[in-house]
Formats: sequence, C-alpha cells, structure tokens
Amino acid sequence: PNGKPGTILLDPAAITIYDGTGSATSATVYEQWIESQSVAGVNVALAAADTITMSALATDGVLQGGSGDISLSVLGDDVTDGIFFDDITNTIRTTIGDIILNAGAGSGAVSGGVNLGNLETTGNDGHITINAGSGGIRVASIATGGIGVEAAGDVALTTVNNGDITTGPITITASTNSNWMASADLNINAGGGLIVNGDINVTAFASPASTGTAY
Repeated sequence: PNGKPGTILLDPAAITIYDGTGSATSATVYEQWIESQSVAGVNVALAAADTITMSALATDGVLQGGSGDISLSVLGDDVTDGIFFDDITNTIRTTIGDIILNAGAGSGAVSGGVNLGNLETTGNDGHITINAGSGGIRVASIATGGIGVEAAGDVALTTVNNGDITTGPITITASTNSNWMASADLNINAGGGLIVNGDINVTAFASPASTGTAY
C-alpha cells in the first residue's frame, strides 16, 4: 500500500522557481512541479543558503498548490539574502497546505528580507507564516479562509533586528453554519516599523441558524 505523503527538500546555495515546466536542477525548480507535489499532499521545502527567487509566472500568475505545505527558507545572515518575487502581482495559493517563508533560518545575525506578491490559503488550517530579519517583510496581500471555512488559517508576520513590515490588505475569514466554532487569528510582531497599505479584516462568524460559537 501507498504510504503517507512526505516532504521533499532541496538545499542549494540559491534557488530560482521558473514558470511552467522544464528540466529541474538542484538550483532550478519549476512551478508545475511544486504544484503537482503540493496537490498530491506532499510537503515541498526549498531551503537555500542565500536567495530564493520566483521568476514572473507569465502563464497564469499563480502557483496553485493543494494540501501539501510550501516552505521557502534562506539562512538570512547577509543583507542580500532573502526570498523574492520578480513580479509582485503573482500569487502562491494552497488549499489546506501551509505557506511558510523564512528569511532568517541561519544561526548568525539575521539580516534577510522578503519581497513578495500575494499569499492565499482557501481551506481549514492553511496557515501563512513569514519570518525575516533586518531586511524586513514586504508583501502585496494575504488572505486565508473564506465562506464555509470554519478554521481559517492563522497569519503570523515577524521581523527581528529592526526589520520593518510593509503589507497590503490582509483578510482572514472563518464562518460556520454547524455546531463547530469559527476561528481566525492574526499576529504581527515587527522589530521595526509597520506600514499597512489597505484594510485588515479578521472575521469569524456563525450562521444565525447555528448553535455554535464564533470568537
């Protein structure tokens, strides 16, 4: 019988994620390969010493995952280290898979930053986590959950070493018409300044017909 889906880890000095499909190397990954693994329930962890760059997704603008987590991580011990979208109108989206972006995985001074497009999860417990150092966090928009999602994914943004956080709209929506609780959670911890370019909406509600609890 088939076993439980596991995790695929790639770990070169730098990684580039390219649009569409092609022949992968240790430093080159293609969008459709990540999509196929995540949709199959396999966690994809890309870890690089210096940088991870997602080139422009010219085909449809979306890296569409599924139930498998998508994790991008760099050591972040140099000011040029980080995780970057070439086109910040592009999106990484999953269903219940977590999206984890860590620009400070090293043990030294955390200097790495992230410059990202849109991050979205659409199912229960699809969490979005971003960590960075003095290079800060810049993200176009974040959204988790939706109508009928009882446990919208938590959103956590953290910087250290005086790193600033600049974010576009953040939307977290949980709702239920059953006897279950609806939950939504946002945690922002900026080591430096915080700029929000848009609205922050964190909503958890139960249908009037429900006897459940929303909080």
